[in-house]
Amino acid sequence: MLHFLVRSMAVGQKSSSSAGDYGQGFNYRVEFGFAPGFAPAKVELCLKEVLGRVDHRALGVDVDLGFEPTSVRLAAWLAQEVAAKAPELREVRLVRGDGLVVHVTAPE
Repeated sequence: MLHFLVRSMAVGQKSSSSAGDYGQGFNYRVEFGFAPGFAPAKVELCLKEVLGRVDHRALGVDVDLGFEPTSVRLAAWLAQEVAAKAPELREVRLVRGDGLVVHVTAPE
């Protein structure tokens, strides 16, 4: 059974097909699923650091993540970045304000 930590973030996503200088802005609920035995204090610091790199930032403008910022790629990036520091991560669910849900399994 996984233990979920839920956080919110807002990002702008500028892709090659976006109009304007900053693209579109989205609000997300991010659900991180951890295996039993994870260290809550360590995970909290990790989430703060990783989300701090993208929350309230314009992806593709202010922040270059090395890929075109789609919701699917953002979810995979979050899983990769968090799993690198908290290997107990098992999955990430990214729920966009308009109802889109992306589910990715954390890399091993």
